[in-house]
Amino acid sequence: MKDFYISGKTLVRYLGNEEQVQIPNGIEVIAERCFEGNEIIKTVYFPGTLNEIRENAFTGCVSLQNIVNEGRLVRIEREAFDNCRKLLKFNLTNDLEYIGDNAFRRCFVLRRFEPWPENAYISDDAFYKCKAYKDIQDKCDQEKRQRIDEQ
Repeated sequence: MKDFYISGKTLVRYLGNEEQVQIPNGIEVIAERCFEGNEIIKTVYFPGTLNEIRENAFTGCVSLQNIVNEGRLVRIEREAFDNCRKLLKFNLTNDLEYIGDNAFRRCFVLRRFEPWPENAYISDDAFYKCKAYKDIQDKCDQEKRQRIDEQ
């Protein structure tokens, strides 16, 4: 726990230098700019208790490749993963309700974002400047069309 600055159930700042980081169980929120600019981390494991990632929490984590989500993540705020250029995979649950503006901006290689959040609000700019954006957008459009057809 020496690598984490925690206030209540919020992870305020990561102070370590490991490539793989396990967020402590009991954490419900990752604060603004918590990991910002960390160029070492490659994989982050979210605990079952995590439900919110705030603005710019992982901005500029240019080596980050994988997010392993073991819990009920509900909100990903704006620019949370901006410029995570190597982020390949983000596994989710259907609990996700919100993805903010530019949440995954410049995540150039992001290809797997699954399972797709069926009922989430996803900002039109959530995946701005993602080279894989078309694949993700096609999936989003397909889900929206299916929901409209079912109404």
